[in-house]
Amino acid sequence: AHMQLHVTPNPVDGPATITFSLEQSSHVRITITDVLGREVAKIADGEMAAGEQRVAFVGNARLAAASYFVRVAIPAGMAIGQMHLVALR
Repeated sequence: AHMQLHVTPNPVDGPATITFSLEQSSHVRITITDVLGREVAKIADGEMAAGEQRVAFVGNARLAAASYFVRVAIPAGMAIGQMHLVALR
């Protein structure tokens, strides 16, 4: 399954929105990993309906300014997007 994944705004300096679309309802796990692949945050882990999904990411105050990867995993595959976190003002 092919998924488009968008993080807005990007670079991120506050709350962000992760947007993606599901072809059918599915179990979805959304995580944030660092450039070494270590999971630094879990955003969601549960069933989501088909169609466009918007998931808020507000836990970035715990993360250092750096580049991270957003992983949206479903049983049929995975989408990975990059997120650049800048220092909170």
